[in-house]
Amino acid sequence: LQSLVRARMEVSGPVRATELAEVFAVTPEAVLLALAALENQGIVFRGEYEPGCGEQWCDRRLLARIHRYTINRLRREIEPVPGAVFMRFLFDWQHLTVTTRLQSSDGLMALLEQMSGFEAPVAAWEKHILGPRMRVYQGAMLDELVRSGRATWLRLRPKQSSVARMSGTMRTTPISLMPRVDRMMWLSSLKNPDSEGHNLSAAAAAVRHSMTQLGPAFFDDIASYSKLLPAQCEQGLDELAALGALSCDSFAGLRALIRPNGKSAVRGRARTASLVDAGRWELVRRPLEPARPEFDESEVEAVARVLLRRYGVVFRAVLANEPALPPWRHLLWAYRRLEASGEVRGGRFVAGHSGEQFALSEAVSALREVRKRDDQKQVVAVNASDPLNLVGVVVPGVRIPAKATNQLVFLDGEYVANRNGNAFNFAKTLDTATATRVRTALIEPKAGGRRRGSCPQWR
Repeated sequence: LQSLVRARMEVSGPVRATELAEVFAVTPEAVLLALAALENQGIVFRGEYEPGCGEQWCDRRLLARIHRYTINRLRREIEPVPGAVFMRFLFDWQHLTVTTRLQSSDGLMALLEQMSGFEAPVAAWEKHILGPRMRVYQGAMLDELVRSGRATWLRLRPKQSSVARMSGTMRTTPISLMPRVDRMMWLSSLKNPDSEGHNLSAAAAAVRHSMTQLGPAFFDDIASYSKLLPAQCEQGLDELAALGALSCDSFAGLRALIRPNGKSAVRGRARTASLVDAGRWELVRRPLEPARPEFDESEVEAVARVLLRRYGVVFRAVLANEPALPPWRHLLWAYRRLEASGEVRGGRFVAGHSGEQFALSEAVSALREVRKRDDQKQVVAVNASDPLNLVGVVVPGVRIPAKATNQLVFLDGEYVANRNGNAFNFAKTLDTATATRVRTALIEPKAGGRRRGSCPQWR
């Protein structure tokens, strides 16, 4: 009976045990025993392969063919969209448009989950990345999330050069904001060496030695134990944070470190007070095991899921602004496994890019809706340090350096203008009304909502 059942399964496709019992004129129990024996040998699988049919059995080779045909059919259903449509989708997906912006601490936490692992200059995070994606942004919300342990910040990739760091460069130091539960996942997946071999100043070495002895400690405790002046202790914290060896219980300490030198409280108490209120400082413990020849599959899969949350549709080119990632070949294997399990869709979603592309099911639906939407003359400003600085990658144009002082503007997903430092440039010819809107989007407002009084000459 087992041989007969095996021969039948090779040509029948998904079938119920009762149907096989009728074919062979035996009891269903006898067929189930034969099927169980074949299952133990890996010849047949059981499952619900057709809706409403209950438990079915299928030959392993036939099931693999059915699965392959299904994936190919789903891929053929995808119609690729132009780069401009994909950028409009990303503006909605990443909450940069007015109607999709988030609010409250829960919205900010969802945004940090989406931005987990992305590196940007310290000075750009609140003003250029988090602020534009929130209806009302307050720094206290971020402080509370970090202080409560739900989120954290750190430099993922330690400084590679052993040259002494110049003071005043903390504003441009790349850091990552992320949920605290993602911290070890990112540190383990990158496998960067620790920063023990760097040349530290005397103040930074004293601060590091003190924190090694004390563990996580407050600013006053570090200054007291290391016998440093507050200004020297601040200098040591600044150097270690820029090196990637230090983090803090709140974002307020990082804000205090990036203030301009003219506002420094080396001569007063204002900045020192901010450092005192920053909570505990702690050394970043990176994995000590040597780099492995192969990356752990679970770690790479976790990173792959984060990238899907960030972009909705992932392919090699869209990760141009993501240097802190495992190699693409490892991510590709992870996405193929997720596609085989039915968690993501594979296909050609964005035109003009070679290689495999993968997307979440909800992203595929959203991409179709954006494609059907008529042009609305929607102007969206994106800072050059933002993950959506994809000019020269997704849409045509010259790559703009990822600096917080640079700005780009898109009109219905098409790149139309940029500000590179103090130089303002148009990439397309626009009518007067639209050009005015684009200029307004490129000029950063000052505190209190006022805009700059003068604008450099446009070329």
